Amino acid sequence: MVEVLKGDGAAILSVFVGALIAIVIIAAIGTAVVASTETGTVVNLTFTPSNVNVTPGTLLTPGRDVLAGTVLITNETGTTGNTDIGTAARYSIQNFVANDGLVHSYLVTNSSAGPDGGYNVSVNLSYEYRGTGYINDSGGRAIAGLITLFAALAIVVFVIVVFVKRGSMGPLLRS
Repeated sequence: MVEVLKGDGAAILSVFVGALIAIVIIAAIGTAVVASTETGTVVNLTFTPSNVNVTPGTLLTPGRDVLAGTVLITNETGTTGNTDIGTAARYSIQNFVANDGLVHSYLVTNSSAGPDGGYNVSVNLSYEYRGTGYINDSGGRAIAGLITLFAALAIVVFVIVVFVKRGSMGPLLRS
């Protein structure tokens, strides 16, 4: 009986150390999966666009891909009733891949915009974006979510194997 308890003590220590290592690894994996599968939202960012038709425009988000159709530009002072001041008519969002390999989004002021709400006037921006490393393919995002699940299953298998090899479960299964 004493020999079996010594094995359980070694197994518990092995599981404890393995669980600490696994928690650190799964936390890192989970953070990477969330960053590559979820979109973010910016609400009421105060921003001053540059002059008309400046290429590439005013840098809006370094390393973020702004989703088309999610941009709402409102007048900061509320003189237009704090409503959309014509995103399509006055502004356009352009996403470029820069020399650093990241997608950068730019706000370009169209030629129809005037200084009364077009350029060189502070506006509030609200938009949805995809961060650096976002997985565009829905199948890829689904597989990324499975990576965390399989990592958790690997921990369970590790615990079972440790108790079978070093603990009292092995002699019970062999008898």
